[in-house]
Amino acid sequence: MKSILTLLVLLLFGNLYSQSDINQAEYYFDTDPGFGSANAITVSAGNTFTLTNYSIATQNLPEGIHFLYIRCKDANNKWSLPMRKVMYIHPNLNASSPITNAEYYFDTDPGFGSAMPLL
Repeated sequence: MKSILTLLVLLLFGNLYSQSDINQAEYYFDTDPGFGSANAITVSAGNTFTLTNYSIATQNLPEGIHFLYIRCKDANNKWSLPMRKVMYIHPNLNASSPITNAEYYFDTDPGFGSAMPLL
């Protein structure tokens, strides 16, 4: 009886931690439209998902802080938790203007140009 219970526990945990291929991904801003109703992202089936060289349209977002959410669905029709990124939309920025300087700080902002430069 003990060995049957152990086998059932192992099967249960094995099933919980088994990976299934990702077959769908989507993104949305700020408000969740519901599973499968957001903007589709083309994916190649596999058990990992990397978003590279993909353009996400932001031109219709008003100026201000927005949250970008991305989630994936696997072959078992189970959705992942959404990944959230904070972004700020500023209408006067020119996308073709190169970034010429960057800096970082911890906890307290020392002011523009006074933090640690990124090289």
